[in-house]
Amino acid sequence: MRAYILLSLIISTAIAAPSSRLVIGGENTSIERYPFFANIQLRLFQLLLLHCAGSLLTPDAVLTAAQCFSLKNPSSYRLRLGSPMASYGGDSHDVSEIIIHEDFNEGSLAHDVAILRLASSAQESATVGYARIPSRSYSIPDNTPVSVVNFGQYAGLDPSFPVIVIHKAEVFTINQQTCADRYAVLNNQTGLDRDVTEGMICSGVLDVGGQDVCMSGEGSPLVYGADIVVGVTSWVHRCGDAHYPRVNTRVAAYSDWIVGKVV
Repeated sequence: MRAYILLSLIISTAIAAPSSRLVIGGENTSIERYPFFANIQLRLFQLLLLHCAGSLLTPDAVLTAAQCFSLKNPSSYRLRLGSPMASYGGDSHDVSEIIIHEDFNEGSLAHDVAILRLASSAQESATVGYARIPSRSYSIPDNTPVSVVNFGQYAGLDPSFPVIVIHKAEVFTINQQTCADRYAVLNNQTGLDRDVTEGMICSGVLDVGGQDVCMSGEGSPLVYGADIVVGVTSWVHRCGDAHYPRVNTRVAAYSDWIVGKVV
């Protein structure tokens, strides 16, 4: 049986958005559908840059990827919640603390998980809500439909001036051994030293490709069902590649650590 835990404790400057698409092969969605989606922005002088993504777990805690925080000062980052737009709307929150997993490795990206503490509590609404995470005992089956959520380009009325809005891409969980074997071959061919471990979960459309989250996609939630975050986007050989799946941090493997940091 599926085992879940519910964490029931549960900007005035310009914003620069990348011109390349973030979610590829996906479609527009709504912030009401994914009210836990967190837009993590990097402060650079007077700009706020799209940087990473995350999932709101409690009023003051966001689950994301450790690799996003080469700058350790919390004041270097800001979060936007409750908006489908990359650059405006919703509520902005400063970051008070960055909690990176103690065993995180920048080279292998093992243990690529972090918690952000917000300086001010999020207020729950139709557009701001909380994600759930699976318990350590839960193992999601292979070929389970899941969604990866981040921003993507929307042409709107003028295709020459697309806007950046929340998107989702529909993908599947991929057999762990298949994923590990493909990357093992790549390691031998290229010298890449990045193994697929039990703390990771792979996703994509195997041997088809074309659906993924790309630029600024680290930390994006991999979502099962309505609000269960089973993965945190971590790394990939080539975005949307047919042969090499997307590799995510397996949230169930870190559920005890996550709960210990947010409760």
